[in-house]
Amino acid sequence: MRDLARAVGVQSGSLFYHFVSKEELLRAVMEEGIKNAIQAAKHALDTHDAPRDKLLSLFQAHLEALLGGEYEIWVVVLYEWRSLSPESRSRLVALRDAYEALWQETLHEAAQYGLVPHDTHLFRRYILGALNWTFEWFHTEGELDVHALAERFLDFALASHSRRTDQEVVDGL
Repeated sequence: MRDLARAVGVQSGSLFYHFVSKEELLRAVMEEGIKNAIQAAKHALDTHDAPRDKLLSLFQAHLEALLGGEYEIWVVVLYEWRSLSPESRSRLVALRDAYEALWQETLHEAAQYGLVPHDTHLFRRYILGALNWTFEWFHTEGELDVHALAERFLDFALASHSRRTDQEVVDGL
């Protein structure tokens, strides 16, 4: 709490003028992160019509939120769920579900075009799990920037599906 107060230029006790408890502050940080991700995803989807372009824009928006300016928020979002009461957790799960619904709709559309597997629920979990883990190993000074990383991840996801589909054709399925 002292570090947070120092970062925003106030006394540590001043934070409790705005937040009744540490949990309320934690929930507010997490809500802000997820709401920002929802807005970024909606904006990304609004700028494209083709399913592949929509997927790429979602990959990019997710990685930008995760690895960009809100990195610290996303560390909290991904690791501090267990610190919340059931009531706070349910509020955040509702926001997470709204975010994942944007992914689900886009993946469903992509599946109709044969770009991704038809089991879009499991595929969504697979993709988001892979994307979420990047903050553990990605460095901005590495060989790829966030946009190039999103392109590569999308290529991996689409290629793994097309290879499976090609094998099914060979096997007569």
